[in-house]
Amino acid sequence: MLVIRPSASLTAATSPSSPGEPPLWCRLPSVVNSGVLDSLSSDQRKLRETLFEIISTEESYHNSLQLIERHFREPLRALSQKPTSTKENGQNSISGIEFRELFQNLDEVRRCSASFLTSLNNIPMDDLSGLCDIVQEHAKYHFYPYKVYCARKVQQDRRLQQLTKRSSPLAALIARLETSPEVRGLGLPALLHLPVQRVQRLPMMLAAVLKRMPLDHPERQSCEQANRALTELARDCDESAARGIGSMSD
Repeated sequence: MLVIRPSASLTAATSPSSPGEPPLWCRLPSVVNSGVLDSLSSDQRKLRETLFEIISTEESYHNSLQLIERHFREPLRALSQKPTSTKENGQNSISGIEFRELFQNLDEVRRCSASFLTSLNNIPMDDLSGLCDIVQEHAKYHFYPYKVYCARKVQQDRRLQQLTKRSSPLAALIARLETSPEVRGLGLPALLHLPVQRVQRLPMMLAAVLKRMPLDHPERQSCEQANRALTELARDCDESAARGIGSMSD
């Protein structure tokens, strides 16, 4: 399993006195040490902070996907693999089919995010050049698992609801896992909705970049193309979700 650990640059950029604050581009050691801050106008700094937000939020999002994997998916996978004789006719457990319907292709989505984050962390942090090219490439050629996930979201929601209603012990297990401080107050339904939210948020983040980017900026065209690719992805995911709703109602 490919695991992306928090990059040293992002970890160092987080203020020890304010661990809840998102990392800022201007605090990255590589940026501070480069001296580039002295040569930038206020508008140029704001543009780079807006660009960097794509990286920092992807890191946070990917960490949440890893949290789902280790904190919820693995315990429930172990439960689904218990011998039939210990399942009390299946009423207090989860079958392999139910497990797959609950987590769908979340592992593929996590790998998508890992690959995207690796590419983003390889760009020069002092000027963030090439970021929009990476966004466009991944949106066009590597984010298909998001469409699959969105298409099955209604099925996933119904399965979770059915499981927790059917089995009090299973509902109690999920509730106990949700009380962990590591989960930060988010329930499993909210965590499973994160990929849908990410697809919806990325086009808005690129739109915010475009608002701050001058028309004559050398990467303006690349940013516009990335924004179009993300907008198309979000539209395709919406259509996939609508088809999923239609198939469930047939």
